[in-house]
Amino acid sequence: MKKVKLAMITGALLGSLLYGCSANSTTSTDQATVSQQQEEETKAAIQDFNTYLEGSFIGTSWYANIKAVDMTKTDDKFKVTVTTDLTNDATGTEKGDKIIGTVLGWGNAQDSKYKVSEVIVKGSSGVSISQKLNPL
Repeated sequence: MKKVKLAMITGALLGSLLYGCSANSTTSTDQATVSQQQEEETKAAIQDFNTYLEGSFIGTSWYANIKAVDMTKTDDKFKVTVTTDLTNDATGTEKGDKIIGTVLGWGNAQDSKYKVSEVIVKGSSGVSISQKLNPL
């Protein structure tokens, strides 16, 4: 009788250990898939925004100041960080505000696939020179 109980307990423990490992592997795989999908969507959003910029704003006084655009997705919205060579003065802040308006216009457009939660414009020193939460 003791051998039967020991075998049952051993079987139950092995089963739970194997199931636990399998569940963790699935969860890890699912997380990797979600992460990859999010990364692909972020790249697509950045490409879409850059195309929008080039198509409509290439001739503006601030377009050439943009050095990089980065986006981070949280809760189905993107936090957009625009890195520029602007200085933290009145002119830099004015141009930064125009960049923010452009980003929000893109994200808030009725046909936009990508919604924006916040925009940060960083200046040449890497410090935020203009920032705004999306009011919508």
